[in-house]
Amino acid sequence: MINLEVFENELLLYLFEFINPLDLFRELKIVCQNYIPLIYDKIIYLHLSDDDGTPGQAADFFNYNINLDQFTSLKVLTLFRIELHQKIDEFFSFGIQQLQHLIHLKFVDCCLNSDDVKKATQMMNQIWSLPKLIYCYWDVKPNGDVYFVLPTVISSSLQHLYIRNPEWTSKQLTHLMMKTPYLQYFSTTFIDFTSNFDNDNENKTLPSLGNLPMKKLKLNNVWSRNILVNLLYMMPNLYYLNIRAWTFYINGHEWKEIIVKYLPNLKIFRLNILFNLNNNITNVKKQINKLLDAYRSPFWIEEHQWFIGCLWTEPNDDKLICLYSLPFSFEQVPQNVLQGNYRTKSTCPSRINFSYDHVHCLWYNSSLFTNTEFSRVQFNYMKDLELELPFDYKVLSIISNFNHLLSLTLSHLNHYPLQLQSLFDKMPRLLSLKFRSWFIEEMPPFDIKCPSVRYLDLQGVNKFRRTHCFNIQQCEMLNKSPLGMQCEELRIEVTDIQSILELVYMMKNLRTLYITYFHDSRSHQPDAVNVIQHHAPPTTIVTRKTYRFITIRL
Repeated sequence: MINLEVFENELLLYLFEFINPLDLFRELKIVCQNYIPLIYDKIIYLHLSDDDGTPGQAADFFNYNINLDQFTSLKVLTLFRIELHQKIDEFFSFGIQQLQHLIHLKFVDCCLNSDDVKKATQMMNQIWSLPKLIYCYWDVKPNGDVYFVLPTVISSSLQHLYIRNPEWTSKQLTHLMMKTPYLQYFSTTFIDFTSNFDNDNENKTLPSLGNLPMKKLKLNNVWSRNILVNLLYMMPNLYYLNIRAWTFYINGHEWKEIIVKYLPNLKIFRLNILFNLNNNITNVKKQINKLLDAYRSPFWIEEHQWFIGCLWTEPNDDKLICLYSLPFSFEQVPQNVLQGNYRTKSTCPSRINFSYDHVHCLWYNSSLFTNTEFSRVQFNYMKDLELELPFDYKVLSIISNFNHLLSLTLSHLNHYPLQLQSLFDKMPRLLSLKFRSWFIEEMPPFDIKCPSVRYLDLQGVNKFRRTHCFNIQQCEMLNKSPLGMQCEELRIEVTDIQSILELVYMMKNLRTLYITYFHDSRSHQPDAVNVIQHHAPPTTIVTRKTYRFITIRL
């Protein structure tokens, strides 16, 4: 047996690169007990994850008597889908102060908060007190009602901050800015609409923060005009502004006044706002012309060359429209308005062609790319695409190449094998394939070939909107299909436990299986989890998410 302790740390890290992460995780006890203590003070990057590929990793990590404050040279710490744990709680309450070199701290889809506001405040104060922390990404779900507790101490180092929060008031945002005076980039996502937004009146008597060095501001899903305006009053040094907003509207004349008076250094203005026209308006086109005219002054067209586009549908019964800035710099083309005959108009001269390289996600609708300004665009870096079949070949002209495509969702399948195969032949890096709906008796993935696909989602519905349920014969066909043989992660609904075991034993490359299975307690059959654990390989991890949903990791 080879003694790994004789190897240098650099060589050990190099060897670990060739080991599958799940295999390494299964030997976590050996790694934690024998090797990590040898290099505590050498580790500068640590990523702990409790995602579906490494379930319970954090708990196991801490069970081997390892504390995060032992990594005294740590510069980057990422926690991914971590839930509240006693050692996590202790670390962020006291131990994090041992990480004097920490520069980058990231929480992604975590659940760490408790109902104890005092303890949560202590945690935030510990983070805000780190002397070298520059970057903090906060995406944490609550156990209670509060997503983010404001710190009461001032950070002397934080410059980049992202917070995912269900609601803000102007007072809370002002407090946050006062406690983070060196902030240069701030991004936040508003999740829910609350009554606080309506009651947060525009207030120009908020504490003055005119010396804030804030350069970049990005706001997603903003519901309140007043919160937005109050925040902008504080940021005279802002040069980049990116806003996705809902329900309210600020016209071009008002934007000009705000920018001239409060944002004199603004150079980049990005806007994507969805709102309703006045219900009393009968001539929609006339109203849209009036809206766009406010953005046609020399301030917009000549001084800044900021152009605004408008998207709506005909007929426009719901009076819903989308205004967006050009060049378009958001990940998704604006399709929030109801489906119909799409129409667009903009303040941009027709001779100017903009790049759409920021667009990475697209739900293809032929109407949007027919007789609109989007009919002339090309997407060069598409990563996520959704198509309804049959699709017209316009999609092949607007997406110049599919070399960057990683995820594809298909709907309304009804015998289009040749069209599908020709499409897959153009996708050399496609990893994820989802069948949302199909209207034929035959079950996907049919005989489609796409060597790069590793993740399959077969939880689609039929024409009656009922979920397709695979029986054992169909599971056998799936096992023998090209995509089934190479599949590593599968989402599927099955009729019986035998079908589950068929997938577990016959899909040789399968690593994770997400099963939807309805167990009728009146049938007196044994529990599915117990049966799977009894018959599956000994290294299999079986967990029940809810009554009907089971996750199996092989």
